[in-house]
Parts: sequence; C-alpha cells; structure tokens
Amino acid sequence: MREKVRGIAVVIASVWVVGCTPPSRNVTVEPDLPWQSRQAEGSPLGITRLFQSHAQTVNVIRITGRVAMHVHKESEETVYIISGSGVLHLRDFDREVKEGDLVVVPRNTPHGFTPHGEEAVVALSIFSPRFQQGDRIDLEPLPRHSRESGNPGH
Repeated sequence: MREKVRGIAVVIASVWVVGCTPPSRNVTVEPDLPWQSRQAEGSPLGITRLFQSHAQTVNVIRITGRVAMHVHKESEETVYIISGSGVLHLRDFDREVKEGDLVVVPRNTPHGFTPHGEEAVVALSIFSPRFQQGDRIDLEPLPRHSRESGNPGH
C-alpha cells in the first residue's frame, strides 16, 4: 500500500511540475497588422513575414491585384481577412469573402484571389507546416508583376 501511495504521489508531483513549468519559447506579439501590411506597398501582392518556426509561417499580406490559381503541395493555408473584400477562386466555384472571414485551404487545393475595387485587401496568412521555397505550384501563367516581385507564398 505504501508503494502504491508513493507511486501516486510521484505521478501527482510530475503532473504539477509539468503543469507549472513555463514554456521554453518566447511569445511573439505583432502590433498593428494593417500598418505592417502598408510596408509592403508597391506590389500587387505584398508579403511581410511576421513569424516562422518549423511548424508554421505567419505573414500579413496586402493584395491589390489578382493572385493566379495555384496549389501548395506541402502546406495548408489559413487566411483571415482583416480588411477589404474579393473573390476566392476555387477549382469548381468562386466565393465572395470579406473583412472578418476565415478561409482554410487544404494542401493541394487549387485557389486564387481577385480583390474588389481599388482598396487593398489586408489578410493574415498562416501556412502549416511552414512555407518553404517550392511549395507553391502555379496552375496558370503568372501575371508579369508576380514574376518580377519574387514574393513567395501566394
């Protein structure tokens, strides 16, 4: 009985220590994402990388022109629209999206985007696992500005 009580005490102590141990990584706070997106002005697709780890890549993006149909062969992409609106193009249909919408695009899913009007669309884009060069496969010719900008990820 004494050994059973001792074993239970060790398990409880272990759970307490693990539960009370602070995380070993630093917390990242990125203030004012719309302001940060304006730092990428001048291109139809401006990308500002906010964070990257082995598990994910977090970008704030500013879209003022059409994003050609493409897939990501390794990453799932989650996009939260901070401001603006546009049309999400998928293989079989189009879907209107606007400020406040969340879009989850599984890997190998053809998708593209066209913003409405002159206003830029600002969005938070998260790739999981992290975006790596070569993950994006274009399904149609890139607009001239995309070839020139060299922006990865969308």
